[in-house]
Amino acid sequence: MMNQSINKTVEQIAAVLKQSEKPFLILTHTHPDADTLGSASALAQILKKCGKKAKVLTGNVPARYMFLDKNKVFVKESKEDCFIISVDIASPKLLGDFETEYSDKINLTIDHHMGNNIECEYKLLMSDRVACGEIIYELMIALGVDLDSEIAEALYAAIVSDSGGFKYSSVRPQTHIIAAQLIEQRIDFAEINRLLFDMKTKEQFTISKLAYTLLEFFSDEKIALIGFNDEMLKEHNIVETEFSDVAQLPRQLEGVEVGILIRPDSNGGYKLSLRSNKFVNVAEICNIFGGGGHYHAAGCNISGSLEDVKSVIVKEVEKRF
Repeated sequence: MMNQSINKTVEQIAAVLKQSEKPFLILTHTHPDADTLGSASALAQILKKCGKKAKVLTGNVPARYMFLDKNKVFVKESKEDCFIISVDIASPKLLGDFETEYSDKINLTIDHHMGNNIECEYKLLMSDRVACGEIIYELMIALGVDLDSEIAEALYAAIVSDSGGFKYSSVRPQTHIIAAQLIEQRIDFAEINRLLFDMKTKEQFTISKLAYTLLEFFSDEKIALIGFNDEMLKEHNIVETEFSDVAQLPRQLEGVEVGILIRPDSNGGYKLSLRSNKFVNVAEICNIFGGGGHYHAAGCNISGSLEDVKSVIVKEVEKRF
């Protein structure tokens, strides 16, 4: 295992990438979203413009995100000796099926999550950036690479996705400036927004319909919780990749400060997604259970029965009121 590194500047990381003679392998997190995929795709294209070899290792990519692989950089496996970069990954657990093979081989991690605990040689952590895509944009500038429409498309998807359509409090004025520069490349930003926010699969409609029936309230309705168990998922043929929109649902209710989504994980426990509206730092809560994320959006895994997990997480959230 590599020693914990000191965080580097964008310019320092650009120099490291320029000097590397190895091909680059970019890792995305399990159940990939548009930020990890868009950032990784853009980075691979940027490195190729620098005369490097680069590809992106992914798990199962939802169909609506496949427009991010126009240059065919996504691969399912790699046997080469590579300089390995993790993108938008806060902890080794988020590597999913690739954790065993790659968690101790990462050379560089690029991330915007508080509490990142990836151990590697180099780190580029900028927790004030709303999306990892913003960091990749800054790295592109430092590398002296010219923006083109395909890089712009990938970066726009990354940024608009993790900013919730630019509505989260972590959006900076510079976020909008970057987005404007990406749009100037004449990308179809309207279609990207449709794919990311408006298009739903039939399975997602099924989950949303079921989620409303599972809503529970705690702490004078300041906490809203939705909990799925294995039986529900099997009965309705629900897969993990279809949960991306449901995590936001509980906190949309008037008067709710913290929304909690609980669903089974692959280890017999439960995966939790926490979202807050104003004053509760859910990343702090998830860190207690080995997870992490952002002030208003974070996740973790907890072992036990569904009822036990509900009790544990609600008690921890209630301490913040």
